[in-house]
Amino acid sequence: MPVRRARPTSAVAQGALARVYEQGKAVPQDYRKAAALYRESAKGGNPEAKTALARLAEKILADGAAPAAGQ
Repeated sequence: MPVRRARPTSAVAQGALARVYEQGKAVPQDYRKAAALYRESAKGGNPEAKTALARLAEKILADGAAPAAGQ
């Protein structure tokens, strides 16, 4: 059976990429980009993305600022 890969526009792939930006692993940490990707992932039907977006929003509010690329 061949290995299936997620399409770049799939909700799961967007959620995974959002997590990379949220954590700043292999890319500069960017909460804004992470939030945008989580929103698209949630729109695409990924229920975990909704939870992750809520968690990210709480983190942003607690920190008082949202890191963006280059900061």
